[in-house]
Amino acid sequence: MLACLQSVAQDTHYAQVQDMKLWFNPALKTDRKARGQVHYRNVQYPGLIDYSSKAFDIDLPMDNSDDPDEENVKFANLTIGLNLDNGGGLNSSSVMADFSYALPLNYDNTYLALGFQAAYDFSSLMAPGYNFFPKGFDRYGPVGAAMLADPDQTGYTLQYFNGGAGLALFHNGEKSQWYMGLSARHLNQPVTESFDSVPYRLAISYGAQFGLTTTINSHASIGAYAFFNWQGGIYEHLIAAVYNRIPEDSAEFMYSFGLNWKINDAIMPNVGVKFSKNRFFFYYEINPPGTEAFNYSRRAYDLTFRRDF
Repeated sequence: MLACLQSVAQDTHYAQVQDMKLWFNPALKTDRKARGQVHYRNVQYPGLIDYSSKAFDIDLPMDNSDDPDEENVKFANLTIGLNLDNGGGLNSSSVMADFSYALPLNYDNTYLALGFQAAYDFSSLMAPGYNFFPKGFDRYGPVGAAMLADPDQTGYTLQYFNGGAGLALFHNGEKSQWYMGLSARHLNQPVTESFDSVPYRLAISYGAQFGLTTTINSHASIGAYAFFNWQGGIYEHLIAAVYNRIPEDSAEFMYSFGLNWKINDAIMPNVGVKFSKNRFFFYYEINPPGTEAFNYSRRAYDLTFRRDF
């Protein structure tokens, strides 16, 4: 009987999870808008490693309606994405494709959606000089994931295909919008590599996602989000809240203030600006005492640009 060990996948680790929810659950395309996004994350561990992450994705919805504002319309969506993590001996990439189908359940803009995801991943990690990154280092980031997949940190390149699926229920009301989703990724548990003929397989990643946005008045709204992820005994949970405001003299402009909390890792205050069909977000990380990142004096920030077509 062959032994088999579990490893952890290379996933995205950005602060703006609200706009990256299709990376976690392919069924969470909750509108019929085509859009493109660019994400950038910079992380510095002084004296250990500096790296950056870049992600690009585009949503391409499809339906039979000639009116983009028509309600209760069934639709499909194709999303294509690319994620890159580079710096200090780290070189990881992921190419992702999602397909989903959303079906209205009633005449009040409530939908049930099913989605599927396919991805091709490759990564390598080489420890600087003759040193090794310490156990538990960058636990919620790409270096930590690469360490678990390549414990010897030899720079060996890991390549594998993986697949996932998701289910979502969402509502697009005039005054409130909400969604809830369940997902499972790396369902095929691909072998990433072998040590002494013992295969390392990816553990299945289970996730739950929740979001709610509600209108306060004609110029303001608030939102709350929660993303939970479990994989091979490791969890990554994030809770977020945001306030959006439209100035009384401009319907094309909107600004937002928010706060994200990645449990046991970081607090991330953020600001956003929307003008017409363009949105910009900036996140800055604060690592409070008692978290693992606090011990390494990590500095990190995120930038996101989104364009609706």
